[in-house]
Amino acid sequence: MSRRAVWTIATVFTATIVFADNTSTIQGTVKDALTGDPLPGANVVLAGTSLGASSDIFGKYSIHNVLPGTYTIRATYVGYTPVNAPLRVSGTGPVEHDFALKAVAIEGEAVVVTAQALGQNQAINQQLSSDRIVNVVSSARIQELPDANAAESVGRLPGVSVTRDGGEGNQVVIRGLAPKYNVVMIDGVPMAPTDAGDRGQDLSMISPNMLEGIEVTKAVTPDMDAEVLGGTVNFKLKEAGSGGSGVPAISVLTQGAYNGLARSAGNYKLVGSVENRYLDDQLGLFVEADVERKNLTSNELGGSYFLNQKVLGAQNPVYLSNLNLNYIFRDRQRYAGTVVADYRLPEGKVLFSTLLSSGDTKIQNRGESYDLGNGNNHQYSTSVSENRLNVMTNMLDLQQTFPLFDLDARLSHSYSENHDPNDISINFVQNSVGIAGPAFQRLDPKLIPPLAAVDLSQTKLQSLATSSSFTRDRALTGALDLRSPLRLTDDISGEFKVGGKLRYRERSYDYDQSDGALLVSGGGLRQDILDAFPWMKQLVPTGVAPLPMTLFEDGVFSYGTFLGGDYAMGAPVNIALIQPVINVARQFGSLEAWSHNSVASITNDYSGYEHQQALYAMLTVHLGADITLLGGARYQSLTTSYLAPRGYETNGSHYDYQYRDTTIGVSQGRWLPMAHVIYRPFPWLQLRFAYTNTLAYPDYSAITPRIDLGFSSVQWNNWNLKESHSENFDLVASVLDNGIGLFSVDAFSKRIDNLILPFSGYVIDPAQYPGPPAAPEDYAISTMFNDPYVVNLLGVEIDWQTHFWYLPDPLSGLVLGVNFTHIFSKAQYPLTSLTTTYSPDPPYVIKTFNESFYEDRLIDQPDNIVNLSLGYDYRGFSARGSLLYQADIFKGNNFWPELRVNTARYLRWDVALKQALPWEGIQVFFDLNNLNNARDVDVNQGSGYPTAEQYYGLTADLGVRLRF
Repeated sequence: MSRRAVWTIATVFTATIVFADNTSTIQGTVKDALTGDPLPGANVVLAGTSLGASSDIFGKYSIHNVLPGTYTIRATYVGYTPVNAPLRVSGTGPVEHDFALKAVAIEGEAVVVTAQALGQNQAINQQLSSDRIVNVVSSARIQELPDANAAESVGRLPGVSVTRDGGEGNQVVIRGLAPKYNVVMIDGVPMAPTDAGDRGQDLSMISPNMLEGIEVTKAVTPDMDAEVLGGTVNFKLKEAGSGGSGVPAISVLTQGAYNGLARSAGNYKLVGSVENRYLDDQLGLFVEADVERKNLTSNELGGSYFLNQKVLGAQNPVYLSNLNLNYIFRDRQRYAGTVVADYRLPEGKVLFSTLLSSGDTKIQNRGESYDLGNGNNHQYSTSVSENRLNVMTNMLDLQQTFPLFDLDARLSHSYSENHDPNDISINFVQNSVGIAGPAFQRLDPKLIPPLAAVDLSQTKLQSLATSSSFTRDRALTGALDLRSPLRLTDDISGEFKVGGKLRYRERSYDYDQSDGALLVSGGGLRQDILDAFPWMKQLVPTGVAPLPMTLFEDGVFSYGTFLGGDYAMGAPVNIALIQPVINVARQFGSLEAWSHNSVASITNDYSGYEHQQALYAMLTVHLGADITLLGGARYQSLTTSYLAPRGYETNGSHYDYQYRDTTIGVSQGRWLPMAHVIYRPFPWLQLRFAYTNTLAYPDYSAITPRIDLGFSSVQWNNWNLKESHSENFDLVASVLDNGIGLFSVDAFSKRIDNLILPFSGYVIDPAQYPGPPAAPEDYAISTMFNDPYVVNLLGVEIDWQTHFWYLPDPLSGLVLGVNFTHIFSKAQYPLTSLTTTYSPDPPYVIKTFNESFYEDRLIDQPDNIVNLSLGYDYRGFSARGSLLYQADIFKGNNFWPELRVNTARYLRWDVALKQALPWEGIQVFFDLNNLNNARDVDVNQGSGYPTAEQYYGLTADLGVRLRF
């Protein structure tokens, strides 16, 4: 540490000690004068000084380090009339002062802040009072008209888009950066990754009913985890509110739901919670349980395209190579629970929180595919799978105030397991269906199914397969923060904060597969199947011919109107037959007809651990009441050690894969300087600037030391990948007024170096890809690498939140929220091509490799996002209509522009209604989601035809909530 840094720290602590013995703390609560509801995010200051604080979620505030004297204390809250009060501080102990603020109103009229307006006010004020650049979903908004899940709530914020599975939001893209580049936290504890290969998390596992609030941080401070390129999402769990009567507060929600696509009314949700405070309000306990079932059935399409006789710079015609249609039935059951206990100490608090969420999804996938190339075939495929996803977080937090500093010590644990215990599939194929060649490949995909000459009697059983997978992730973290208040003069105050963390993570992935190819061999297995199902013998002749699809057809199941009637699917497979047939294959199948797939079961397995360390120092200085400066630096390091197989494929690898397990460890670390400035030149204007540096670590599937050497290609993992680094700038202007509400503009830029990209090309220099087994020259290679070019990302977020309290009744109940995001990015993607020429002279065959890059947007980056919500409250009635618009998200890169993929326009409407019944504490609510039957569609840029399409229809929820 430099001499200047030591001198600075010594000065700060000396100033603190000088004032510590002769100061007091001013503390109290800020509440609504009419309802008594706490007002989180209220700004409380001592007029004429730099001293102040903001209230927490319970409306409590504390101003430390106040010298004896007479002051004017002031509380402000957007949407409420400011209050000033005289206050005498003697220096002999804490000073209590509570505020009861009145909502702004037309002169002479009393105003009750409606539920949606309260939620909006809370979000606005929490956002304005934060030292970070954040967007907030408040407790009141979550509880009054909750979204389907936490991902949907986050997706309504500026700069955020949502990815969906079966119509349910499950991950978020923040500022155009993929889900794996964002961090999801529960009470400040990073949620364990839930995917097998990357660091992304499934937000659908979090129920909104158990949340106190959601905060999305766009510009971190040095005391936050910095492994984030996009943003940090923190879900705050509920705590028990302040006591009063001593009677537990109980809430029960029951809900039934309807899925329009599956025509199913069997969905339900049951949520129950109880909270209370004991021991004179010192001990609080909140417990909630959540049980739900959802039908997430979807119709899906997939299309693959290619170019023939490509010419660079010309508009090349695009040809369809494969068309896939899938009817996917998903039945998802979730069980979630949370326990939060807090104990208030005289000068601190102990908090324990735990969340457990378990999801069990049963999937039946009936599919058809059309090969328009040399295969010229039609296939039926059906699979049955079950996915069990469990996540858990636990935290123990000690907060204690000492004479010279505040201490915050945390121990946390996070865990996830993603288990597919028994996936089974069966496949049938018919050759020569008359759809091959350019005459068909240039057609609209909608025309292909009716042109195929499909004949079930000529569609033969081709293959059977079973598989299982298990991903486990566990992290243990210890963190310590020390914060010391600083006061140099009445006009200069702040705090100095230092801390660090240690995190240990264990992670593993295991996959297993067995399969059989019955078109190649398996005559004996054919007879075994017929012996197991005697009724089949009556329908097929004896011999060794493959079994026809007619034996497996389900005459009862109906696809309904598939993809809105754009496509028609043929004969469905009888799912009840798949498992019994596979059981016969397991028991009687020959080695060729059924065997354990050694190479598939081994090559992707891995296990290992990570050690992460971080240290930081941060200084916050308030210059008067209008300027706040925050600066500091964070050092963050990561050490990884993973074991994975390295093998080479032979003709016998299916049965006996030759490999050797290898363990490799890598360490890397980096300093991350940061600075924030907040300036309030006028009461109605707030300006913010942030300069931050953040990181993204490689995916697990990229850094394990796996090598799989095939006959002409190699899968080579790059365990030496560096972390990606982003230098971020934010400039925010916010106009705040009781009439305007909050109008803000956030311009941001990111300069990302070492972005990790996939690479598919050829081995030019084998020394770049060491083994063993070594990657030979000329082999096709798939790997990951750090982009040598800088990626630039620019964007702007515009947000307006207001409610129209000044309009005459009943229009005063209108609440408006609208935001717009535009993002632009520029990235360089690699291309390696191989040109082969022949010579009559040695070496006869000449291979020329060409390495280049092409430019396009970042994957998952949208051009424009619009969120609009219009709410209305009148007495016991609440309604909210919301619109989501996402335009042109980049989904697939390719050197040839004609083969790149982006989304079609996505426009979706949702409606939520609630009515309080005459009996106190009882509400009825009704929600319609995806009112306009929006589809998720990815489009090939060259042809305008879809590469992927997902249709999940409309869903409706009807429920009752009881609070007593």
